[in-house]
Amino acid sequence: MLWYVEKYVTLDSEQKKFAKVTIEEFHQWHRSTQIPIYAAYIEDLLQRIDEPFTPKSVHEETDQVQLLIEASFKRLLPSLADLCETLNSQQIQEIDSKLAKKRKKYKKKFVDASDERKMELRIKELTDYLGQFFGRFTPEQTQWIAQWSTSLKPYEELTVMQQEIWAETFSKAMQHRDDRSKLEDYLQELVLYQTDNWQPELQEKLDHNQAITYQLIAKLLNNRNEKQRLKFRKKLNKYLTDFNKMNPPQSEDPSSIKTSLQAQ
Repeated sequence: MLWYVEKYVTLDSEQKKFAKVTIEEFHQWHRSTQIPIYAAYIEDLLQRIDEPFTPKSVHEETDQVQLLIEASFKRLLPSLADLCETLNSQQIQEIDSKLAKKRKKYKKKFVDASDERKMELRIKELTDYLGQFFGRFTPEQTQWIAQWSTSLKPYEELTVMQQEIWAETFSKAMQHRDDRSKLEDYLQELVLYQTDNWQPELQEKLDHNQAITYQLIAKLLNNRNEKQRLKFRKKLNKYLTDFNKMNPPQSEDPSSIKTSLQAQ
């Protein structure tokens, strides 16, 4: 995790020491409190994975995963604010520069590309991820994915604009490093509620794209062949094994862990 922070800013020795301690504490918390929740979720999913899926149920699954991610972000926010309070102007300029470079790279790859290339990139992104669970797609499934890619509304240019708004909000947060309350409010907006202030046009396009993506995933899940079903289960069981190795399961009732997830 430290390497990711240092992709954007060069920390001094004290900041690096603080970050290492914070990350170690986070990992201990994560292993003891979150890993059991992940394992319980996978166990539950394994019980349901061969049942029919709908776009709505796929959406509900992604919402559950998002809750898991947000729980970790919330845990890290106070420490992130602590670190931000120590950043000097040179470090902030470095972050601004790295963010601008990232936007430029995104624009070159996704905005300036031809429509045909954009379609190829969308298909590759989806198949690279889903392929971990499905393995090789059938010709019919490949056709569905191609049809999905042509139905997406273009959003890349608006995404760059939204990235610029995000960078501006970050700059505002850094201007309030001496006001803890405002700093944390800005950081929450950046990390947890970054979709709240999206431009209406971008939100409309993303809502459309999300809906047809859920439709596609439900269709793919409901039309897996036997080899794909086995591959899917094998992947989920691998996750479960890894989670249990990180935090050996206790005698606690899994339903109580699921209740903990819902409480988050």
